[in-house]
Amino acid sequence: MTRRAFVVGSDGPNSDLKFARSDAEKIIKLFNKRGYIIPNENKEPFIPTKLDSNYAIIERFADFLEECDFEDTIFFYFAGHGKCHENGRELHLIIDTTKYDRISSTAIKISEIINIFRTCRAKNKLIILDCCDAGWAEEEFKTELENTNCLLICASGKNENAIEFEELKGGFLSKLFVKAFENPSTTIVKEGLVLYNLFENWLLEEAENFKSKNIEKISSTLSVYGKRDQTISSFSIFELTDEEKQRLYFYNYTYNPFEETNSNNEEYFNNYYIKPEVYQKIIKKKSCIIFGLEGSGKTACRRIIEKDSKDNYVKNKVRPGVLSILIDNDDFEQFTKNPIETSRIIPFEKYINTIIQKVVSRLEDYEIDNYKFKNLFKGEFFNQYEFDTIFIIFDISLRQDYQDKKIKQLFQYISGIAKTIEILNFNIYLKIFLAAKFNQYLQNYDEFNTYEVFELYWETKDKKKLFNEIIERRLEDASTTSPKISSFSHASGGRLNESVINFIINKSKTPRKLIEKCNIIFVKIHELPNKNIDKEVLKEVFSNIDYEDYNNFLKQRIDVQTKVEKTIRILHLSDINISSENDIISFQNQLFADLKNMIKHGIDFLVVTGNVAEKALDSKYIYAVKFINELCQVFKISHNKIILAPGPHDINYDLSKKAFVELQCNKTQYINDGRYTLLKMENSNKQTALLCSEEVYENKMKFFSDFHEKVCNTSYPNKFDNQAILYPFPDEEIIILSLNSCWQFDFYFKECASINETALLKPFNILLKKDKDYSEWLKIAIWYHPFEEIKNADLLMKKLVEYGFKICFLGHIENSKNVYDYKFEYDRHTISAGKFGSTSDTELSGVPFHYNMIELDRQNKKIKINPRVKEKEIDDWANSPDAAPDGIIEEDLIIN
Repeated sequence: MTRRAFVVGSDGPNSDLKFARSDAEKIIKLFNKRGYIIPNENKEPFIPTKLDSNYAIIERFADFLEECDFEDTIFFYFAGHGKCHENGRELHLIIDTTKYDRISSTAIKISEIINIFRTCRAKNKLIILDCCDAGWAEEEFKTELENTNCLLICASGKNENAIEFEELKGGFLSKLFVKAFENPSTTIVKEGLVLYNLFENWLLEEAENFKSKNIEKISSTLSVYGKRDQTISSFSIFELTDEEKQRLYFYNYTYNPFEETNSNNEEYFNNYYIKPEVYQKIIKKKSCIIFGLEGSGKTACRRIIEKDSKDNYVKNKVRPGVLSILIDNDDFEQFTKNPIETSRIIPFEKYINTIIQKVVSRLEDYEIDNYKFKNLFKGEFFNQYEFDTIFIIFDISLRQDYQDKKIKQLFQYISGIAKTIEILNFNIYLKIFLAAKFNQYLQNYDEFNTYEVFELYWETKDKKKLFNEIIERRLEDASTTSPKISSFSHASGGRLNESVINFIINKSKTPRKLIEKCNIIFVKIHELPNKNIDKEVLKEVFSNIDYEDYNNFLKQRIDVQTKVEKTIRILHLSDINISSENDIISFQNQLFADLKNMIKHGIDFLVVTGNVAEKALDSKYIYAVKFINELCQVFKISHNKIILAPGPHDINYDLSKKAFVELQCNKTQYINDGRYTLLKMENSNKQTALLCSEEVYENKMKFFSDFHEKVCNTSYPNKFDNQAILYPFPDEEIIILSLNSCWQFDFYFKECASINETALLKPFNILLKKDKDYSEWLKIAIWYHPFEEIKNADLLMKKLVEYGFKICFLGHIENSKNVYDYKFEYDRHTISAGKFGSTSDTELSGVPFHYNMIELDRQNKKIKINPRVKEKEIDDWANSPDAAPDGIIEEDLIIN
């Protein structure tokens, strides 16, 4: 098969057009690129010059088509002036040598082009006319259009002007051809071929969209004429290159599962549809009205009813007849004249059609003879054809600008059917799918007062789950790989972050809006070469993307419509005291094996209550970073869900010492006001005053802060009055408060555990803000020291109780009996962990090794603690002998 193209472009004899000739030049280059044979002179593509007459062009066109074979495809393309001669009805194509006072003899008559087409042997013939009055060509081409594979695409109708657009630098139809040939999208491609029927649909849709945005400038309508059959559906305009195929599909998909947003036109709809939450209620109700926003799935729901009716017959041999009457913008006026012609009857067309035809024949001004209609449904008819149920479904989608009178006429017809159904004794269900804006018309009819009303509404707690399922099912159906690719993250080779999809789900109010956005994503992930394409995709999907909005979404991981009710798994470590590569190997071998035996679904949070490294030095923290990173990778812990509180070993005491200047003093008064401290030096009777530089003193947290940034992606504040950090997790509805009970520890003072009171008040001020209700959230506080060692424990306890903190995670216990404690008067659960790793210090010698695995069951309001212990460093982890026989401590958890 050979494809041929003959292109003519002219700005007119007076050059009063700006872009027609340049449009033709671009079109010729693209035809050439796509392998079309183009007439050339001196190896240059042919475009008529100002010296070429109409006869010369016609002769050249006839010679060019002499070489055609039956399997060939031929294009004739014209861009320029078109004019219907005043003495007749024939279209003339104006070229550079045309004389306006002698148009008939100096312009190209469309009849001459068509006569050459008639003698051409090529099977597929297309004429594209980007000019005024193009619709007149249909008159001359009518026989061929009706009986052969001839197609006519016109930028304008009869007596319509096709204008150039300055912003496009050309005519609209020509620009569409350039767009399709330069960068074909999956919308017009099937199995690597640009198919004519897909291309035609795309052309018309693009034209309609462009016209709606430029309604004041455009008076013409892009039109397509010609026979539609299976041959046309398989007729290809050109084939994609291997590079284009790979770019569009990565060879992993047979089609774009998001290119069609109208379920009426979805070829694979039955493979991936999702039933809305109210579907079963809609089916069970005898008659009902279903409202929904545009794109909310009204037509999809109707198709599911049709499919389920068929499936029910196949499985149970029960025959539900389904009459679906589709009323949309294209056939609305025809419907108001003759409803039966626009009805879609399935599955028992012959029988149902007979009924409805008889009903319609008795309509007069859409009033129904109820008595005669009832007689049609006598038991004899139902028994003969074994009907169990008949669904009469109206699927109505109309533009708001239709005349009010005509819409009322439509609902008068529906009212007549509803009135008739009321007096019948058979199972006839009337389902009316309707845009919410038409509710007012139904309210005028008493027949609908008893109908239950449902709304197809997706902004529910299950929205994220349902919309993810829509994406997954469509991708799986189109996927050619084994196993199937069901996520955009996988489809993009990891270049697209899953959070982008979650953000788009969050912003999509209806399935259609979601699918439209996914169509853009599906195409763009194969076009964009960047390693990370998050922002590029967002820019394509949203015309005015608010990156601050997106960044807040990423930071908070919030979906305001989804409240996750699940078991939260928290790994609680303390006193890790890591100091070497050997520690990493030892910890991993034992801890990872123990965790894998206990859990199957990953860990949600990692809480470490102090003493991460043996000493607060970069040379020690480097091993802690590696250990925690590998722990997170194996058990799928997100780094934003690592919550740390410092312990005494996380203070660099050498740096703290540099903040003090020793002064000899004879005073005997003991002073500790934060600036001056008097203390008695060992083996000396002299009093020494210590003068502290606050700025230098804060540096004692430097190494811990650097470590914190490496594993949590945020640095730890050096200023003490900021060391009460609130971490909200909206997806889980949990708030965790991290406190520093070691903020006064330094080289000179190592036994002064407390909470900075200025810092303590700050997070509670956040909880008081009225823009967010945290009353139903579970609140957890973490720090290192036990309550009894904290100097201002009373104030701490008072604030925790006042703001509803129910659980406290602590470190520094010396006996596994102290793992769990519940204070009834405070309604507070305290969970403590002991040393996880060994230390050279003697302070914890003889204390068993220990960590906790905790489960918070929000739904059943239970907290389960599994303390894991071992006596020696080389031992395996085991249940605590101080817990229940199964090793689990289980208690009731009251959140508020």
